[in-house]
Amino acid sequence: MKHFCALAAALGLLTLPAAAQVSRLFTSPPDSLRPRRALKLGTVSGSSAFTLGYERQLGRHYSLEATLGYHTVGHRGGNQIWMGPDTGYVNLPVRLRYQTLELSGQLRRYLQRRKPALVGWYAAAGLRLTGNWEQRRYAGRVHRYFGSGQAVLLHLGRQWQLGPRFTFDAHLGPELTAYYHREQRYNWRTGFADPTGPRRLRAQLHPVLALQLGSRF
Repeated sequence: MKHFCALAAALGLLTLPAAAQVSRLFTSPPDSLRPRRALKLGTVSGSSAFTLGYERQLGRHYSLEATLGYHTVGHRGGNQIWMGPDTGYVNLPVRLRYQTLELSGQLRRYLQRRKPALVGWYAAAGLRLTGNWEQRRYAGRVHRYFGSGQAVLLHLGRQWQLGPRFTFDAHLGPELTAYYHREQRYNWRTGFADPTGPRRLRAQLHPVLALQLGSRF
């Protein structure tokens, strides 16, 4: 009986590594079978209302993400236009439309060694390009304006795994935005501020929070 118990214990010790290996095989797939890409929908504070992002794993702990953002808003109202001393001010209907398109890219370094890329804490650096379109329609005329800007991104974030495929991504960090600004002066004939003088380069530092829900594949 003692020999049988000893033999059973020895067999148990010998089969433990194999059992652990089989358990890891079923619970944690190898790196070659893990999803290496993610498609995301999200939003950015103080910027685009909606974003579409694509993240691609480059190595064990690195990834590259590209994001396209779009935001539009319209407004209808009236504006007081000076028509001369005989007529005075006349209230004319005005339609305004603003559109913003953004394209950004960032390189991410995931900080937790035991977790592969696309999961866990990460630090990121990147660049964002922005285009702004403004359209004013009043008195039978249409006025269009365009502006552009660039921003340097430094983010700290985390990406959570929600089941085998879905992820939730959140990052916060400062952004240094550089843009061209032209001084404006109020035009009493049109009721709007018209740009005057040369364009000048300006910079602004502000915090940004981004949230994204993604699907890995």
